[in-house]
Amino acid sequence: MRHHRLWGPKDGSSALKWTLRDYYESVFNRCAHEDCYSEGERLTYNSYLLYQTNSFLSRQLTVNCDTLWLDLGCGQADTSLYYAKRGVRPYLLDPAPSAVRLARRQFLAHGCTARVLQGDGFALAFREKTFDVIGCIGVLENLPNSEQVVSEMGRVVKVGGVCFASIQIYTRMTVQSLVLPLAYLKGLLTRGVGGAHQYLQGYRECPHPVNAATPERYVQMFTTAGFRHVKVWNLNFFPALPLHGYVESLYVRLIGLVLKARGAIGIAEPFATSTGFGKTLLIVSTK
Repeated sequence: MRHHRLWGPKDGSSALKWTLRDYYESVFNRCAHEDCYSEGERLTYNSYLLYQTNSFLSRQLTVNCDTLWLDLGCGQADTSLYYAKRGVRPYLLDPAPSAVRLARRQFLAHGCTARVLQGDGFALAFREKTFDVIGCIGVLENLPNSEQVVSEMGRVVKVGGVCFASIQIYTRMTVQSLVLPLAYLKGLLTRGVGGAHQYLQGYRECPHPVNAATPERYVQMFTTAGFRHVKVWNLNFFPALPLHGYVESLYVRLIGLVLKARGAIGIAEPFATSTGFGKTLLIVSTK
């Protein structure tokens, strides 16, 4: 298993970890003690985004009980669980032992089965043309060599199979970027000057993304890996405002009303767009 360093020596005394594996080990250890997507019956921004992403993917993928499914960097494996309930045969892979434990626990809690393995995507221990669908969510932007992982996905997916990737883009201005001053202001008001910067860093989903690839570069990666049809959509257009409690629930319900209204006036796809300022790219490609 490879150990990829994210941060330099100057961060050694901080709470930030040095490697991808260590960083996500910490993340999923925390997730094991708190529900990151919902709080009881209350709707959160993350839970709604996950629901919308899964719903959108369901319109792009055709699966059945014979579908072999591989989730690279599975984390909590929420999307894989969504499809496991629809009959796919999932394999889950993650370098962080805490993620492996959490994915197993989540599948058991929902009465679903999966093969859960510890490892990374740089040298997949599978034969060529094994899987019908391969997916990774929030993985490629955090790797120093995404080309190698995409190449491995191209190797182990069947001819006619599908690969999808959800990727956070840090190399352009997005609607999410407009929220950062609000997050800083909130930290300034609640914690003072000293705490504002720390609050802002904590608000960012990944403090130091290591991959600065552009959307065009990702398309090139998939094309080079042998995928014939590469489609790209922008997701996550609505900003993740620094809200909490039921104020966040009201905001999410407002997003739902806006999307529903857009659909009512004839917009075929109210959640994903081929152009726009969404921070999240969803790539769906066919081998």
